[in-house]
Amino acid sequence: MPGSRLLPAGLANGVPAYGQYKPDPNGGYAPWALQVHEQSRGRLVELTFFLDAQRLFPLFGLPLRLDA
Repeated sequence: MPGSRLLPAGLANGVPAYGQYKPDPNGGYAPWALQVHEQSRGRLVELTFFLDAQRLFPLFGLPLRLDA
């Protein structure tokens, strides 16, 4: 998504996870998805996006809003 931001969220099921925020028309960034990056042999092999950001972000210690 153009203009989006990622924040590290630790591990989800043992693999790296990131909070993805989309630009908010009212300013700043709104939560969009929790991304889980599956890797094999040092290469990214699969991306999974969980769109229930309002529920998942707090579980990973991610804020529900980013300022610009």
